[in-house]
Amino acid sequence: MPPLTASVSLRSCPLCAKQKLNPFSRHSHAGTDLRYVICRTCGLVLLSPRFSEADLARFYQEEYRKMYCGDANPTRRNVLEQQARAGHLSNLVKSKITTLTSHLDIGCSAGELLLAVRSSYREIPGFRSVGIEPSDAHRTWCAQTGLAVYSSIQDYQSRCSDRFDLVTLSHVLEHLPEPLKFLRELRSTTISERGLLLVEVPNLFGHKSFEIAHCFCFFEKTLSDMLTAAGFKIVFSKLHSIPHGNMAGPLYITVLAAAESTEKGPFKASPVWWRTVQFKRLMWTTRIKLTQFHKITRRFGRFLKRLAKA
Repeated sequence: MPPLTASVSLRSCPLCAKQKLNPFSRHSHAGTDLRYVICRTCGLVLLSPRFSEADLARFYQEEYRKMYCGDANPTRRNVLEQQARAGHLSNLVKSKITTLTSHLDIGCSAGELLLAVRSSYREIPGFRSVGIEPSDAHRTWCAQTGLAVYSSIQDYQSRCSDRFDLVTLSHVLEHLPEPLKFLRELRSTTISERGLLLVEVPNLFGHKSFEIAHCFCFFEKTLSDMLTAAGFKIVFSKLHSIPHGNMAGPLYITVLAAAESTEKGPFKASPVWWRTVQFKRLMWTTRIKLTQFHKITRRFGRFLKRLAKA
């Protein structure tokens, strides 16, 4: 596969539409130079220039699993990690939703979240699970466990028009070149009237989010703003590091959101002024590379543990 070339530069913020994108951080990942910018109005951090949608589609079809997992096929280590994450997310769903008749998992990988949720609601008559996964090898893996998995939402919708009570996006939203458009389409075409959306993304304040596959880097405010702009209302939000541990701070943000019943006017993101602690923290984390920041905090955490044992 030819190397990815970042060729699509953005002049305005995809969330608030303001033309106030300032340089935020530069990193190199997998031999590719990445340049992230930040919106001075709403605080959204995004890759710009980014890769074209055609390049991204080819990347996820051919190279993504090899780069991140070392193999195009599901590996034992990756499946075990997915099982741990699926157990946490399915327990969260079960604690918040008593009755569920349908579940769509977008970016389902080896299908562990589909299996975990199905296990929780298997006694409900007619319960159905559907997955979306672009990797041919992972779709084949899922088929062996009896799961119905399609290559894209468009592929599924060309065959069925059913809506879902629960749609999950576990570590997917940060990969999408146009997440706001995608979320709005989910709300209007895929989620049922009383359906819920579960989203989990890396937390910029705890996770080394700057990767070749990440078009966006979210923290709590920008994820909440993105969902609100798409017509969702936050029901539950949690910062955590499950299934990993990290002394630098919570690695992930998990949000459960409900589709708003009525359309609202144009979204107006609340500003993140340079005077606020939140914005200063964003700026401070770029003055030293986040990789160094994480190493420092981990060492400090180990130092505190040694003091506690002394």
